[in-house]
Amino acid sequence: MIAVLFAPARDAGLPFSAWLEYIQPNYDVPANVHLATLFITTLLSLIILGSSIAFNIITSLGVLGIVISYLIAIFCILAKRLHAPHGLVRARFGLGRAGIFVNVVALCFLSLTSVFLCFPAVPNPAAENMNRSCVMFSGLVSFALGFYWVA
Repeated sequence: MIAVLFAPARDAGLPFSAWLEYIQPNYDVPANVHLATLFITTLLSLIILGSSIAFNIITSLGVLGIVISYLIAIFCILAKRLHAPHGLVRARFGLGRAGIFVNVVALCFLSLTSVFLCFPAVPNPAAENMNRSCVMFSGLVSFALGFYWVA
């Protein structure tokens, strides 16, 4: 997690990046990133200990983020495969003509999976048992895009 925070902070891609990227000369390590990581980990641990519903939402949110990142990567490869004049660069291992089929099947599967990840864990849930990961993910993406356009 330290590298996940330090690399974007070094490139001025996070809020408070000047504070996060600071490396104290005596230590030669980004101590502020270590402190921020400790704070975030402690906060997440307290949330998980406090409520199993929050744990389920955080887990679903993490898996939804991974699935969406896979969707974006596979879509970009498929677009490159279809629209580039020479296709993809030759690799040591390639799927050949089956690559398009595999990419389309993977996109369909991951699209369906991303929809199911937004469903609640039990049928007919009460208001407190609803899965709010879809709303949280949309808010996070909106915040990230807004921060990208502003910064």
